[in-house]
Amino acid sequence: MCEQGFPPCVIVIDALDECKEENTTSMILIALSFFAVVPVLSHQFFITSRPVANVVEGFHETGLMRDTSALVLHSIPI
Repeated sequence: MCEQGFPPCVIVIDALDECKEENTTSMILIALSFFAVVPVLSHQFFITSRPVANVVEGFHETGLMRDTSALVLHSIPI
């Protein structure tokens, strides 16, 4: 349990690429980049998305890529 009393958790954001407005995707990634640098919080994010340009660029521009593990579904052997 972390210092604030919150148990570790996983926050799921499914289909990030399905945001209707491109600005929404950018705002979500910018907000997540702030959480990524808070070492006291015990949380992880599980984000699903197709590799569309605005999502990929957003991860690079916000610095989230250095803390991200990518899993490409069609590359997993069956």
